[in-house]
Amino acid sequence: MGKRAARNIILIGFSYTGKSQAGRKVAERLGWEFIDTDDEITRRAGKSIPRIFAEEGEEHFRKLEREVLREACEGERRVISTGGGAILFPENRELMRNSGIIICLEAKPETIYRRLLKDAEEGSEKVVRPLLSGPDPLGRIYHLKQYRQPFYGIADWTVHTDNLTLDEVCEEIIRGFEYARRKPVETSFPFGELPEAEAPYCPEYGAELVVRTPSRHYPVFVGWGVLGGIGRKLSDFGISKATKVFLVSDEGVFPIFGEKVKGALLGEGFDLEVFVVPQGEESKSLQTASRLYDFLTTFKAERRSPLIALGGGVVGDLAGFVAATFLRGIPLIHVPTSLVAMADSSIGGKAAVDHPRGK
Repeated sequence: MGKRAARNIILIGFSYTGKSQAGRKVAERLGWEFIDTDDEITRRAGKSIPRIFAEEGEEHFRKLEREVLREACEGERRVISTGGGAILFPENRELMRNSGIIICLEAKPETIYRRLLKDAEEGSEKVVRPLLSGPDPLGRIYHLKQYRQPFYGIADWTVHTDNLTLDEVCEEIIRGFEYARRKPVETSFPFGELPEAEAPYCPEYGAELVVRTPSRHYPVFVGWGVLGGIGRKLSDFGISKATKVFLVSDEGVFPIFGEKVKGALLGEGFDLEVFVVPQGEESKSLQTASRLYDFLTTFKAERRSPLIALGGGVVGDLAGFVAATFLRGIPLIHVPTSLVAMADSSIGGKAAVDHPRGK
């Protein structure tokens, strides 16, 4: 990896992680200029960020954000605090990477929520971001933060601010800057720096990695407690709530995870049908596949109807085989619940059923 430009410190991270406060103080310590891109956008527009969103839309706001960020990054010896969503756009990420050392300020969703509430209770004039407004701000924080998390991976250094004082955060930012700007240490890792198109996540959906083939690709999501968000993920993929969704599981897994997955899908407004098979290898057969074909036909599955496989390798293989052959192929979503299925059978399109004479 080549040596990075170190003429600026660029702070990224979710709202209420401390970018503005810490950035201003770091700039004072270094004798550098401080620029808060959100403040500059407000100054130029002559109105608050919520008003920009309400009156002119997010697209106009993002355009202003790109302009302000580009001008800020053209200078030197600057500490630049960016808005929480700036890193979502490839041109912004490229600009940051070429203009300075990127430091990410992190905090847990609960910490962010507490800071937001304290800010509101104290009657601060600080603007509460439009994306955090609504009846369930903590849930919104969880959802947005999970989506944005992979993009924060561009940072050269990360500071977890939950239990740090402002002075300690500033010390960590400066320490990270000093580490990141020195000559890179040679390693034996065989992959070097990946180009944007080959990054190990899917920019469209915020996935942790993407599996690529010569003709298609699909994202893989990894995380704790992700079952409850499966309905939102389908919405993120653009699957219409008027589309019927089919869930396939077995008698061992469904009693444990089935209600949670059903609740997540029904809660998001999807029309759901469930097909449960006996547990074990005997369910991975042409006979069971035929029953599943009949089930899909009975409930009028269409080519855009997703088939969700909830379970281990047997369920994944069965659902994958049927999804590949019903109506010449329908969408397939693996939700593996065993370690082997997570690490192996759910990835790579290994789908088949057994023959009476052998596996």
